[in-house]
Amino acid sequence: MEEARAKRGADLVKTVGDTLLSTPRIRVQLPEEKAEYFERVQRSDAFPMDPEGRHEKESEKLTLKLHSPQNSVYNVVIHTEEHTDAGVGNRYVFKLYGGDREVQDAFNEYERYIWLRKQKFQGCVKIFGLFHCVIAGSDIHGLLMSNEGRLLAAGKLSNKRRKSIGPKYQATVKELSRRTNITHGGLFLEHFIFNSKSEILSLVSWGFARAPSGDAEENVEEMDLKEDVDQAVELGEKEARGETKLGGGKQGFGRRPRAEIYRLKEVDT
Repeated sequence: MEEARAKRGADLVKTVGDTLLSTPRIRVQLPEEKAEYFERVQRSDAFPMDPEGRHEKESEKLTLKLHSPQNSVYNVVIHTEEHTDAGVGNRYVFKLYGGDREVQDAFNEYERYIWLRKQKFQGCVKIFGLFHCVIAGSDIHGLLMSNEGRLLAAGKLSNKRRKSIGPKYQATVKELSRRTNITHGGLFLEHFIFNSKSEILSLVSWGFARAPSGDAEENVEEMDLKEDVDQAVELGEKEARGETKLGGGKQGFGRRPRAEIYRLKEVDT
């Protein structure tokens, strides 16, 4: 069983090997208030941030060490190798996993999104690749996803935007239930990203969709959208005040966005 799982995981990583090689750098842009997730360490102690060393001072050659990467989801700006010099960036969502169990979750989620895309389910994020790298001596896997949208910070949504997204959210969850026979479960607005141009709402947190129970479509039909939106708004407001795990709080960090670079480890194929 373990051998089969290991082979399956190795084969899955191999399938995105070309993506790894064509995109060896990821510039991750995070809001400064989220920075308590990371610890700045010397380049020699962990994974190099910039192997070319394009810094004026040796002390600036730093990296990011992840304290708790499991299931963290970030809006990021990706500069692929061919676009780095020109400074042309594309917006993605980067979801990090760490540890054996979480890595298996990453594999499962990767396969699920690929399956949903093949089924032409519009409410699913596009998968750019499944990545493996080593940061501070720890194996980290990440799903790089894109629909040219942004994570929904429910606490910052206007009433007008909530009303416009609400029906899309309801329709997306209903269609997801019809295709997969899972119920709404714990899916809230913060588990989706929204493309304001195409008006498409895309799922990025598959793990919060629960196992089937009863008639899935009926359950979705009867769900209380207002209650779910209110809960999402409350969570967003708590996050903004620094009262949740995801919130930065008043940790002495400013609010300027900053960019860092991860060098991805090439996977042996």
